[in-house]
Amino acid sequence: MKKRPNRIAEWRGLRDKSQEWLAEQCGTTHATISRLERGNLDLSEKWMRRIAGTLKVSVFDLLVPEDEDALNTATDVAAQILADLPPEKRRQWLEMGEALAYRQRAS
Repeated sequence: MKKRPNRIAEWRGLRDKSQEWLAEQCGTTHATISRLERGNLDLSEKWMRRIAGTLKVSVFDLLVPEDEDALNTATDVAAQILADLPPEKRRQWLEMGEALAYRQRAS
């Protein structure tokens, strides 16, 4: 599977916006947006700032994690482990995860 060059199309889709809309907001053409999304045009800092601001995300949200496959594998393994637990144990683990996430955000 080919690695995604960036997450522009993903965030645009989550906002339910078209390439044409994004292009208009960024002062360019939909062909340019298409080339940026596919990685056929360099996603410069200028483009990242313009697109991120328009989509109301951080510039980092437009980037693909370095090791996306490892992240997906870890997520799949964790989901399988949770699915195999009895319901009471699953609830305990989920509560513990939520508490850890809250602590992480608070610090």
